[in-house]
Order: sequence, then structure tokens, then C-alpha cells
Amino acid sequence: MSGHITMRMQTVCQTEKLSFPVDLLCVESYFKQNEPDELHSLHIILFFVVNKMNNAISKGLRSPMRSLANLRRAKAISTSIVHNETILVKNNEEFVNKVMNNEKPVIVNFHAEWCEPCKILTPKLKELIEPLDNLDLAIVDVEENADLVHTFEVKAVPAVIAVKNGLIVDKFIGLVDADMITNLIDKMSGKKTNS
Repeated sequence: MSGHITMRMQTVCQTEKLSFPVDLLCVESYFKQNEPDELHSLHIILFFVVNKMNNAISKGLRSPMRSLANLRRAKAISTSIVHNETILVKNNEEFVNKVMNNEKPVIVNFHAEWCEPCKILTPKLKELIEPLDNLDLAIVDVEENADLVHTFEVKAVPAVIAVKNGLIVDKFIGLVDADMITNLIDKMSGKKTNS
């Protein structure tokens, strides 16, 4: 869980005299009323926490915290296709394993087969990212991954988010100019420092 959000949740609990961790709906209600700008970050974190808890419960009531702690060490058999650092995401668990827990930065391209701008952007991203060994590209088909679309509030395609250390650090929507794409790739791959 993001340190900033965790600290805010603990502060909320102390202020409201609640025990931590508290009921997720209580925390969400607090953020809706008092910190609406942080609500989207909270929803993303809660999505992955609840997803991991559900997986842990379905695996014989093992501890969700142990499951989260072992996530990085696990060498799970994957159904995603990895080719030249391009990850075709097939489900939420693969997204967590291959994108959110990736040691390298990842540029995530939400696209659809019927989307004409996607047919231009996706090959361009592949062309620019595949030669790099310090940056991955993940492709998410919005038709097959409704939960991820909802979690990341994808309202239009193509939508691109940049993830580093499990956090969203940049994003854009639509077909943008080549300089913007190149600048994002350079920033994420370490060729350009943040200014």
C-alpha cells in the first residue's frame, strides 16, 4: 500500500477514533467527504488489496498479508505472453505480478481492437520500447479487462499510464504527438531526468 495513503488512513483512524485497519467503506467515505483528490489513489490500492484478500481466502484461508509478502518471491506460471519486453495482460493477477510488482518501470497501453488511433499508437510504442532493456510495455485489451479499466478510470482509448515502483507516475489519453511519447519513454527509461 502506498506509504502516503497508509499514513493518511492511519491519521483518519486516529482522528475519527477508529482502529486501524478499519472497514474499507468507512475509509472510502472519509476520503469522499474530506479528500476527494486522493480518492482515485485509494480506489486503486483498495482494488489490489481486496483482490489479493479474495485470492488468499479462495486458497484455503491463508493469511492475505503472507500472500502479499510472498508475491514478489513467487514464480507463478503465467498465461501472459512476453515477447521482447512486451506483456499482453490477460487478467488482474497478471497485471499485479507483471506491472505493479515489476522491478522495471512499465508503460501500460489500454487499447481496443476496434480503436483506429490504437492501431497507430500500439505499434509505435512497441517499436520504441522493445529495444530497451530497462523499460517494459504492457498491453491491456479493454474488452477483456473490465476490472482494470474501471480501476484505472479509463474513459477513452488509447490510454497510457506509466508505472514505476507500483505507482502511477504519468499518463495520457488519446493519440498524442511523437515528442510526448518519446519524452515519456526517455523519462521512464532513465534517459531523461525529471525536471
